[in-house]
Amino acid sequence: MKHLQYARLKIILLGILVLILAGCNLPETPDDVSQQTAAAQTVNAVVQEQATETPEAPVSTATQAADGAEPTSTTGEQGGASTPAATQEVSVTPTKEGQEIGEDKAEFIADVTIPDYSEFEGGDTITKTWRVRNIGTTTWSTDYTIEFEKGEKLGAPTQIKLPQSVKPNDFVDISVDFTVPNAVGEYSSYWILKNADGERVGVAEEGKYFTMFMIIKSVSDAGDGGTSGTGGIPGGAKITKATVSVDTPKYTGSCPAQLTFTYTVTTANQGNVDFNLKFGVISPSGYKFDAPPEYSVNFSGGYTVTYTYTLFSANSVNATVKVEAVGSNTYTSEPVNFSVKCN
Repeated sequence: MKHLQYARLKIILLGILVLILAGCNLPETPDDVSQQTAAAQTVNAVVQEQATETPEAPVSTATQAADGAEPTSTTGEQGGASTPAATQEVSVTPTKEGQEIGEDKAEFIADVTIPDYSEFEGGDTITKTWRVRNIGTTTWSTDYTIEFEKGEKLGAPTQIKLPQSVKPNDFVDISVDFTVPNAVGEYSSYWILKNADGERVGVAEEGKYFTMFMIIKSVSDAGDGGTSGTGGIPGGAKITKATVSVDTPKYTGSCPAQLTFTYTVTTANQGNVDFNLKFGVISPSGYKFDAPPEYSVNFSGGYTVTYTYTLFSANSVNATVKVEAVGSNTYTSEPVNFSVKCN
């Protein structure tokens, strides 16, 4: 009897199990799907609501273990990750190794006009021009100046601006007008170069500064045996010196003889000069030379020009030669004697 009851119980339990397994494999109904979708939307809404909440600032606490262990630090909720602090990026331009700040340096090139120890008559107006090169790394503007430093100003202004801008490695001609003192003697004038900030311009050698100077002589006469007179031509240059020489002052030999004359004219400033050679016959009476050419030259500054003239003489003669020049004044060189003796 008990066995029959036990068998029936087993059959009932097996039937229930079959029904349960069959229910798990049944297809979902629309109602089941809508319930699951609603549940998913509810969960999503909860998550979104939590995400929009403003998080509280994390609180850092330290707790000391009762038995002396190292304290533990808790930030925010236990097990939560800490939020790193915001950082600002800073752009830094590195300095190039060996990079130099622009510097002002100058180099003297030449005396364009009036070599040192040139001689002038008192009261003459002269123009001194120096040629200077920019050997620094900055461009000189027209705010750069030359300034009188020491010596004699000779009627010049204290400060003069550069006539043009000068880039590195370029050069500039710097001119100053002077008046020669009436008193006989030697005079010097020193000038320095300054940048737009009033600082002195240096030279290639460190610790030294650029200086220009002029040395002239004031004389009571021309100083070369020549004579200077008044009169002249419009726009003429001031003539300060004239000379003439001959390669063979005393010629003896077969004729025609060939003689070469070299003559020079020097001016103190810009202007025109007319000049030529003048021959004078000592003997024999009535001898005539071919007239040498006359030159007209425009001097752009205090320069010396040199010319040569070749004379062919078919007969014996004793004569003289000199230079006659006309600028803002007249000037006659000291005469030179020469002779030709034909065999």
